[in-house]
Amino acid sequence: MKRAFCLLLALSLLILAGCGSAGASAAKAAAPQPAAAAPSAAPAPLVTISENLITVRDDGTGENSDKNGMKKTVVLTNRNIGYTGECGPLVYEIQGIQIATINATGDAASMMGLAPGKDAALVAIQISVENTSAEDITWYPDQSTIITSDKEQVGSNLLLSDSVGGEFMGNVIKQGQIYFICENTDAETLSHVQWRIRSPHDSKLNHLGEDVIIEFDFPKD
Repeated sequence: MKRAFCLLLALSLLILAGCGSAGASAAKAAAPQPAAAAPSAAPAPLVTISENLITVRDDGTGENSDKNGMKKTVVLTNRNIGYTGECGPLVYEIQGIQIATINATGDAASMMGLAPGKDAALVAIQISVENTSAEDITWYPDQSTIITSDKEQVGSNLLLSDSVGGEFMGNVIKQGQIYFICENTDAETLSHVQWRIRSPHDSKLNHLGEDVIIEFDFPKD
């Protein structure tokens, strides 16, 4: 029952996959266009990747919600990050991220262990992982840790996160969203997140590759 309730909360918190902004885009396309303005400086790119550092800006596709005792106010959403990496025979892609302020009441607050009516920060990451080998590999992106610019260390929320970890049998793909609930981080001023995932291992517990460390910057310009 608790698992089912938390899954409902997860659905109300975030759906990074899909195309929720299509209707808005169509409406914009149909609206009359203003006269061309004088050329101005090009806007900053929404995603910039430099080695293991991903600089992310809002793409405007996030949606606020208020249901199931959970209010979510989006600060930043980007569904098109496209960062890829390898860890042993595993190939992963970070597809999207969302940062939001959440505020829970009633059963939602008690189920998630949050103080009723107190703001917390949500960090949600969409990831896809492929085992490119024929061997079974074990890896746990869904049991990982972030460190925020507010100096808070938080493990992933297993009740809300999709099952994007455990045993990856030969030549399979898993994908989904991983949630982090940060009770002592201000989503509005969050400027940096470091994401740490321990290295995978094979059936004989031999480690494959190195621990994964990804840095996210969120400029406020």
